[in-house]
Amino acid sequence: MSGVDRSRQSRFVFLDVMRGIAPVLVIYSHVVALFLDPHKEETGVVNLLSEQFRDPLRLEQHMGHLAVVLFFLVSGFIITQVGTQESHREFGIKRLFRVYPLLIATVGLTALLSIWHLEVLRTGQHFEITLQSVLTNFALANYFMVPQVILVGVAWTLVIEVIFYTIVMSLLAVLRRWAWAAILIELGMVLAALLLAREFGPSFFLLAVNMSYLPVVLLGQVTWAVWSKRVPLWAGVLLGLACWTLYVLGDIRNMGRLDDAYSSTAALGFGIFIALLLAEQVLRPTKPISYLADRSYSLYLLHGPVAFPVFEALYGKLPLLLVVIIGLALTVGAAEVTFRFVEQPGQRIGRKLSKRFRLKRAPAKEAAPPEEPEVERPRPTPVHVDPPTQPVRPVRPAPERAMRPPVRVPRPAPPRDRNPAPTYRADPPPRRDAAARAVRRVPPQPLGSAPAWPTVDPAEDVPPARNGHSGPRHNGHRIAEPVNRNVSRGSGRHRREPSDD
Repeated sequence: MSGVDRSRQSRFVFLDVMRGIAPVLVIYSHVVALFLDPHKEETGVVNLLSEQFRDPLRLEQHMGHLAVVLFFLVSGFIITQVGTQESHREFGIKRLFRVYPLLIATVGLTALLSIWHLEVLRTGQHFEITLQSVLTNFALANYFMVPQVILVGVAWTLVIEVIFYTIVMSLLAVLRRWAWAAILIELGMVLAALLLAREFGPSFFLLAVNMSYLPVVLLGQVTWAVWSKRVPLWAGVLLGLACWTLYVLGDIRNMGRLDDAYSSTAALGFGIFIALLLAEQVLRPTKPISYLADRSYSLYLLHGPVAFPVFEALYGKLPLLLVVIIGLALTVGAAEVTFRFVEQPGQRIGRKLSKRFRLKRAPAKEAAPPEEPEVERPRPTPVHVDPPTQPVRPVRPAPERAMRPPVRVPRPAPPRDRNPAPTYRADPPPRRDAAARAVRRVPPQPLGSAPAWPTVDPAEDVPPARNGHSGPRHNGHRIAEPVNRNVSRGSGRHRREPSDD
């Protein structure tokens, strides 16, 4: 898939293959039937293809009708696919700007070349350049008028496409919900047109002739319905047989067929269509096929007014092969110009105008979480509780408080003085040693008795204290005096302890 634009990966490759092959077959059939055969020219390539393919498979018109069948099948499949995703207005606007800009440009070019007396492709119908004929060819209304004035010989397939677009647009609501019902309604309309073709005048007969080709387009639609699973396979087979029957009925009713190979050619084309659809998974897009598929519409319309004037102007002056090569090369160049400056701008305008009418899509539903399996839990054993003898006061539930985290407001730090004044710590109270604390603990005395205070015998020999004085004694033991640790020895002055700073 290297070398291919990634935006093409979402497209149907088998449809691109058919759209790339079909214009080549159309150009080949017209070059052989309308240029080489009238000039009695024969080539080895044409003879080989006629012997190997055209004659054994009964591909009349030099395989031109096979190309038309492929175009119709592609339209029935892809137009139904995109139509179910668009609203009525969006569908109509996009199809309008897809078909008519290039058609109008081709009709104008053909009229201009004819005024200059250059030979363009003609299919045998009446050809006359007037204002009315140009305007009716612009709108494709000339195919419902008698006499028919046809300036672009290959535009007759566009009439069938436009009729199909109109029917699909009117049945979009039914097609989205019941595809089988919409297809049945379309088949009924074709059957009515075939049966009443000669009952309402020449214009209605021309409409019936164009509608006689619709069963081929409906075969593509039935294929889409089965592929998208809108219709079961057995119902799709029945609807396909109905389409085939109506197409054969058009041949029986003499609906302007040029030969009797239309039915066999349609069967062959449908077989190719189904084979390529089944091979979609293995097909890979290529640049040549994608190039031809994108420019198939331009190649289909422009080879008549571009290549044939070149053929007629250079025939007899240059070798035949060189004349054909030059004409086809100019056709490819003209198709590239119209694709870039007519087709693509027209499609962009159609998308822009139809943007406001887009079909609203339902929002995608979120996937529900998987349900946990239900586990059977053991039932608790019932416990017998004696009823209380006294009434129990009901407990009032505490008021619900908002579960908010506590907000702590930081206190502003006090301003620090760069030169703080010295601070002094007050002297702690004097500490008593264990003996003094033991003397002060007086046991409780009974009421009416004298307190038993500790007494000191003055006649008892008391050793001097550490500071030269006699210390008190109790029962022959010396009582230690509390020592003030904050008083310096021998000086009698208080000392200052260092500050925290």
